[in-house]
Amino acid sequence: MKPLQVKVKIPQKQYVMFSYYQFYSKPFIIIAHAVIILTLIANVVMYLQGNPQPNFARNTFLVISVTGILLPFSLYSQFVRKYKKNPLLMEELIYEFTQTKIKVKMLGKENSMGWEKLYKVKEFKSWFLLYTDKYTASYIPKNCFEDQEQIDQLKKLINNKKDLKKSLQK
Repeated sequence: MKPLQVKVKIPQKQYVMFSYYQFYSKPFIIIAHAVIILTLIANVVMYLQGNPQPNFARNTFLVISVTGILLPFSLYSQFVRKYKKNPLLMEELIYEFTQTKIKVKMLGKENSMGWEKLYKVKEFKSWFLLYTDKYTASYIPKNCFEDQEQIDQLKKLINNKKDLKKSLQK
């Protein structure tokens, strides 16, 4: 099998949108927001029934401000800072996948590592994340692949690694 080469250039907007998706799809965040929404609904119902909680308007404003405005804005600032600080996100990278290793070329430099050095690979609808440890990942948008055949070739390489943790879509 010939090496699979993928040129990766991640636009800031695409990275920020995916970061929001990752944040807001965590079970704890979903549960916390569900509790907040249910609490707001219960307070509105009590208010409409003439039985408002003390400081209803102030508390409602604070909750909506924090969860609907301040948190997303704070996350946006954090995601943009992370993007701008990380050359692996801003620069064009060339990944080369072979049976035995992964090469990454950037700014005339080349690094390579064996598949056994990967912690796990996770596939999303539009991305592959290659984790080198529990918290650090390399991002590869699927729109950087030339065609579906290249994506399938990468998935085949990943599936052939028996000891690699993986979460791939069918």
